[in-house]
Amino acid sequence: MSTEYPDVLGDLAQARHRFEVNGVHYLAELDPPVVAPGEATSVHLFLQSCWDVPVQVSISLQLPHHEPPTFSVIQARTDVPLEAAEVGEVRIPVATTAGLAPGDYPITVTVGISYEARGRYVRGQKSEGQLGETLLTFETGMALS
Repeated sequence: MSTEYPDVLGDLAQARHRFEVNGVHYLAELDPPVVAPGEATSVHLFLQSCWDVPVQVSISLQLPHHEPPTFSVIQARTDVPLEAAEVGEVRIPVATTAGLAPGDYPITVTVGISYEARGRYVRGQKSEGQLGETLLTFETGMALS
């Protein structure tokens, strides 16, 4: 490999434990992680392509099934194009109904990758960032002036 791109996700604190599907690294989390009945949350995904060719990322959500329905999304599948070595993020809103009983509910995220022509890796396969132990946590309200 002649050019190697940096491991951008490796510098995010929460991305040290991430997943990979066919050369695309990803991390998924709920933001906010806890909501009251009737409020909405988002499935927040960070994506990082390790290929030197464009890829198509297909993201599907499987929501808990209850009668009457208590969770909803605008579309069950979201397709995201990533250019060669691109890093990006996706937010998929998930709504809850006001009658939802308090508790833990699983939301399953399925990630699929497709590409027209197989390329070469342009990122190292070892997960490590450039910042060493100084990780970015994206805290809000840091009182900077």
